[in-house]
Amino acid sequence: MSEQKLQTIENILNILSENILKEELPLGIGFDGERIKIKCNTWLQPETFLEITMSDELASILGYIEPTKKFTKIILHDYEENISLYEPNIFVMYPKNIVIGCDILDETIFCGEHVKLLKMVTNIEHSTKNLLNFEFLQDEFIDLNVKQFKNIQINIMDATGNLVKTDNSTPTRLQLEFSSV
Repeated sequence: MSEQKLQTIENILNILSENILKEELPLGIGFDGERIKIKCNTWLQPETFLEITMSDELASILGYIEPTKKFTKIILHDYEENISLYEPNIFVMYPKNIVIGCDILDETIFCGEHVKLLKMVTNIEHSTKNLLNFEFLQDEFIDLNVKQFKNIQINIMDATGNLVKTDNSTPTRLQLEFSSV
């Protein structure tokens, strides 16, 4: 895990721990190796349990679900613990920068790598909305590597080159216009 990502996840865990202490809940949250562990820190009355719910975004960041999946709940009994299925990832739902690549473009150098870059956009609303929308107020022209083509492949990626995972029920649109200049 990168140092920046680790510090950010630690900050989230610190805030959660402070709130758990303030509310005097019998819970603990922390790392278990590379994953997150939530633990019941006490004995509970018979037929009593702790039910933990959280937003899908927080569950995804903490590694309890995959991005775009729905989180249900965690149930803990006395001294029981629950370890996340995945490593925590603060950038999993809302990447700060979105890179759009296209297979018919000339290669350019981006972050020290040769890529076929169509556009890079900065996601300034990444923490508040589930649906991202970008409007471009001026036309941009990019030279193509080919004169004719039958297919075109467009990839929407984060700055690390990983494809951005989306919910299939939400349409992803990108409008392109081809012209001879």
